[in-house]
Amino acid sequence: MKKIINEILVVEGREDTRNLLKYFQVTTIETHGYGISEETWEKLDRAYKEPGLIIFTDPDHQGRLIRERLIKRYPEAKMAFVCKEEALAKGKAGVEHCSFETLQRALDCAKAIFNDREESVFTYEDLRKSGLTGTEDAGRRREAFCKYLGIGYGNSKGLLKKLKGFNITRSEFDEALSAICLKEPDGEL
Repeated sequence: MKKIINEILVVEGREDTRNLLKYFQVTTIETHGYGISEETWEKLDRAYKEPGLIIFTDPDHQGRLIRERLIKRYPEAKMAFVCKEEALAKGKAGVEHCSFETLQRALDCAKAIFNDREESVFTYEDLRKSGLTGTEDAGRRREAFCKYLGIGYGNSKGLLKKLKGFNITRSEFDEALSAICLKEPDGEL
C-alpha cells in the first residue's frame, strides 16, 4: 500500500508528479516552470491555507529560482530537497529521476505528514447525486463547482482526487453546490 501524504507537493512538472505517484498517494500542483499561471497561483493559495504545501523543486538553477519565488509568497511552506547527485539521469537533475529511498528521505526531512489510513470521504455516488457526473450538464456543473472551491477543473475521477487532496470537508462541498445552484435563475446550472 502506498503511503498517503496529507500536504500538497509543489513540483515543476508532469514527470515529477508521475515519479512521486509511483511510490506515494499524493496530490501535486505543477508550476510548469517559472512563469506560474494565475490559475496555478489560486490553487497554491488555497492549498497553502489547508492542507499545506511542501515545495519540492529540482536541484538545479531553475528549481532554485522557482523555490525562491514560492517561498516569498508562502514563507511557512515546508520544503523538501534532494541532492543533485541523487536526482541525476541523462545529464539532467530532477525529482522525476529520484528513487523511492531518496524521495522518502527528502519528505521525512521536510516533516511531511503521512496518513496510514486510506479513507475517502467522497465517492462517485456523491458526485452522481450532486449532478457533478452522469448528466448532460455535469461538465459545466463540475467546472463551476471547482472554480468556486478554487481547486482547478477535473473530470469525475480527478475531482474525487482533488476533493481528498485539498481536504475538502462535507460542509465546503455542500456550500459549493449551493453556491453554483444559486447562480442560475431556476436554481440549476
